[in-house]
Amino acid sequence: MLWDPKNDFHTLYGLRDWLAKQPADEPYSWSMCETCVVGKYLQAHGEPSATYALWIERTPGAATAVPTCFADYTWVGGRKPTTLGEALANLDAYMALEAIKATTLGETVANLMAKEAVHVAC
Repeated sequence: MLWDPKNDFHTLYGLRDWLAKQPADEPYSWSMCETCVVGKYLQAHGEPSATYALWIERTPGAATAVPTCFADYTWVGGRKPTTLGEALANLDAYMALEAIKATTLGETVANLMAKEAVHVAC
C-alpha cells in the first residue's frame, strides 16, 4: 500500500481531515492546550494535550500554520476564529495559499533550470 500523507497524524492534512469531521459550531480556546485546536486533535488521537509542542515540532509546516490559522491574536480574513468550523476555513485558506506558493516556486525553479541548461548547452 502506498503511503498517503493525508492519513498521517503528523501532517496538516491529518489535522485538516479531523477538523472537517468535527461540529463546525464547537468552540475552542487558543489560550489553553486542553481546549485549543491542536490540543483537541491530540486528545482525539489518544495523546495528552501537553504534547502540543512536540506535535508542532514533528509536523511539517505546523509551527507557522497553527498560530496563523488558530490564534486569537493573528488570524486569516480579518476575524478572530472561535469555532472549529472557522479554524477549518482558515486552515483550508492557508493550505491553498501554500500550495499556490509551492507551485509557483516549483515552476520558477524549473524555468531557471531550463534556462541554465540552455545556457550551458551553448
